[in-house]
Amino acid sequence: MQDLVSLRQENTALREENAIVREENAKLRDENTKLNKLLTTRDELKSSGPHKYFYKNGETDAPYCPKCWHRDQKEVLLPAPSKFTAGVGRQCTVCDKLYVEEPDKPLPPAIAIGNPEPRQRLFR
Repeated sequence: MQDLVSLRQENTALREENAIVREENAKLRDENTKLNKLLTTRDELKSSGPHKYFYKNGETDAPYCPKCWHRDQKEVLLPAPSKFTAGVGRQCTVCDKLYVEEPDKPLPPAIAIGNPEPRQRLFR
């Protein structure tokens, strides 16, 4: 009878340990999947051009945000170029970094037109 109780206790302990190992295994598999995806993405994304945008598989029409990639390894597709105060560029919708592709042309210098007559005093 004592052997049967001992065997049941041992069986229960083994079941609990098995559940713990299965849970840990599931977490490790999930982590492994994420790391493999990151490695694959790292191979696919390459930096190029004057703004060091990242492009996937050599496509040059859909750049990814360099700041988001370097900081968090996030693949954030940059929107189409728009007009900003600084010029034409792309602004990341996640980190708000603005990449100016065509700076705004500076305004020409102002020309002062003076009065040909001598200055009159405003106060007498």
